[in-house]
Amino acid sequence: MLLENLPDGCCTARSMHGDAADWTLQVELLASLCDATQVANWQRAEGQGSRPKPIPRPRDTSESGAGQGGIEEARKAQAARARQRDDVISQEEFDKRMFGIKGGD
Repeated sequence: MLLENLPDGCCTARSMHGDAADWTLQVELLASLCDATQVANWQRAEGQGSRPKPIPRPRDTSESGAGQGGIEEARKAQAARARQRDDVISQEEFDKRMFGIKGGD
């Protein structure tokens, strides 16, 4: 629940999504507007020159998978990164160590 309600660009979102954390709905809409304007201008010029390329989105280049599968995909990506580090433990391991709670309870 906490992860779904954190503000855009917060440290947690940035650690999970990298640069995609700053890619808000407003930025996406502006990029889409720019893409549409560039294509419209190219069409009015009767297709002279090469077709304009869309503005790259962080989801197109992010290795975390941000923007592709929602919160579950982000959790999987975060867990994969955590397994690569020895100073990070899973939520289940934290609960077990701190509260004696086993996963799924």
